[in-house]
Amino acid sequence: MKKLSEQELEKRWQQATIKRDVIFTKTFGDNKALTLELLNIILPELKIKEIIDIVPEDRQKENIVYRGVRFDVYAKDEKGRGYDIEMQVVNHHDLGKRIAFYQNKLSSRALNPGQYFFEKRDTYVIFVCDFDYFNQGLPIYHTTMRLEEDLNKVVDTGEYNVILNSRAKDFSSVSPEVKAFLDYIRKCLMNLLKM
Repeated sequence: MKKLSEQELEKRWQQATIKRDVIFTKTFGDNKALTLELLNIILPELKIKEIIDIVPEDRQKENIVYRGVRFDVYAKDEKGRGYDIEMQVVNHHDLGKRIAFYQNKLSSRALNPGQYFFEKRDTYVIFVCDFDYFNQGLPIYHTTMRLEEDLNKVVDTGEYNVILNSRAKDFSSVSPEVKAFLDYIRKCLMNLLKM
């Protein structure tokens, strides 16, 4: 691998945006108030009052047999609900399985030993994408588990997945705050390409 000069490294740092893992993680992982605001913009129906725990770049223990996971930002609110907020810049065409994997790791923290399953705290995996994975032009997608025989019946798993799309075509279904956040994400790359 080619070693970069100090000048090249400085230029890369100056061009870095929130889309870079280190910047995204530092921005939200070190700031409870900002993370609280972002979560309330994305999930206003939860009316989150406080972030009681936040861990930037939280790593689940990895071993040589199974793959571990690194949460960009892991947060827990006053009701014990867990959140994983991820920045996804590149479409690897595996978003469904990626979400399931992150959700599994997040859900493993939602129940303490000795607790009953009905006590499991809700978990939210939030992917902020700089691409439209579902090609529907929508700013936000939600996934749920549904009964295959009756798609109107939702299975309550306490696991929620939210995919934000900065490349949306129609923002009429979201708040001005969500639109502004997604516009910012999209413009970060556009400004970088102009340099």
